[in-house]
Amino acid sequence: MGAPDIVVEILSPSNNVVELNNKFDIYQQAGIKEYWIVSPQDNTFQVNTLTDGHYLSSPPMAAGKIITSVVLPGFSIDLAELFEGE
Repeated sequence: MGAPDIVVEILSPSNNVVELNNKFDIYQQAGIKEYWIVSPQDNTFQVNTLTDGHYLSSPPMAAGKIITSVVLPGFSIDLAELFEGE
C-alpha cells in the first residue's frame, strides 16, 4: 500500500533530463524516502534523500565511495565493486 520507501533507477543512454526531472518531482511528491540514480555509462551514483518533504541530493559519486541507506539500515554498496569491469 502506498509508495515504496526506495526507488533505484539505472539510467540507459535513452534517459533524458526532462524524464529525470519529472520522475524526481513525482517521487518527491509521493513521499519516496530515497531515490537512487545509477549511471553505468558514467560510473556514477546519486542519492536523493527525502527530508521535510524535499529531496536533499548528494553530488554524483564514483568508485572509491561506499553508499549507505537510511531506509535499509546495515546495507551498503562499494561503488568500486559495483562499477568493476565497466
